[in-house]
Amino acid sequence: MNPNNSKLPNTFLIGAAKSGTSSLAFMLKQHPQIFLPSNKEPHFFSDDKRYSKGIEWYLDSFFSGSESFGIRLDASNAYLVWSEKTVKRLLKIYEKPEKLKFIALLRDPVARAFSHFWMAKRLGREPLDFEEAIRQESARLELHDEEFRLSGEQKFGYFKGGAYATNVSPFLQAFSRDQFRFLIFDDFKKNSIASVNNVFEFLEIEKFKVEPLHKNPASLPRSRIMYDYMKKKDAGTKNFIKRLFPLKMQKKLKEMIMKLVLRPIKKSAIPQQVENELRSRFAPEIRKLEKILDRDLSDWY
Repeated sequence: MNPNNSKLPNTFLIGAAKSGTSSLAFMLKQHPQIFLPSNKEPHFFSDDKRYSKGIEWYLDSFFSGSESFGIRLDASNAYLVWSEKTVKRLLKIYEKPEKLKFIALLRDPVARAFSHFWMAKRLGREPLDFEEAIRQESARLELHDEEFRLSGEQKFGYFKGGAYATNVSPFLQAFSRDQFRFLIFDDFKKNSIASVNNVFEFLEIEKFKVEPLHKNPASLPRSRIMYDYMKKKDAGTKNFIKRLFPLKMQKKLKEMIMKLVLRPIKKSAIPQQVENELRSRFAPEIRKLEKILDRDLSDWY
């Protein structure tokens, strides 16, 4: 069965994880010409189980009602890490892949790795400290390779998630460079409005005044049970909020509830030796990325 082209997403926010993609997606969604599913990360092209359900399931589940929007956005950051199978599947589905557009928001890979680690801590998925997690990353990924490859998970991939040049390579081999807009997290953090307008220009749509999303400070759950419930996709509270309140109010209410569930913490600093080792390991990736972006990234070395 041919997919419904009027619902197919034509734009992908492919990552990187823990680089501000949720904030960027929230801001882009405010534009009247952009459709973003309520679950912004379908992960259809990276999750084997979801992909096996077929393209019509994907469109009906995530892009129902999107036909009138000029930009239909899939903001799944796992696509960057699992780029090889994602790209193969995109090329299989799309008759005109040269019409697709891709957005990538990239962050200092060491800072990204540390943020990824703290997210795993908050979710109760990481029993190790950061230094040991980095040391054991390769072994853990190898041990769970089949499981993570099937599900498209990014668990334990603290270094892997920041290997941007390697991760984006399959995309650049399959699509032309002008189909991509790369943003840097530091630029987005300093002036999110300018970054979003940059994306609007790339998408060839008019500028639109949007409201920035203010991220909460680092935190851990006061109650693991309550936090896990709130993170469930079908949580009753979240569904209630989505049904009754507009987008801007939804975010404020969710933030209020999560503040009650989470307790702010002060992150410990990355041990200097670990940071030095990571920056040394990332250096070849950064040099390759500088050539791809034609931009100086010396602050990341």
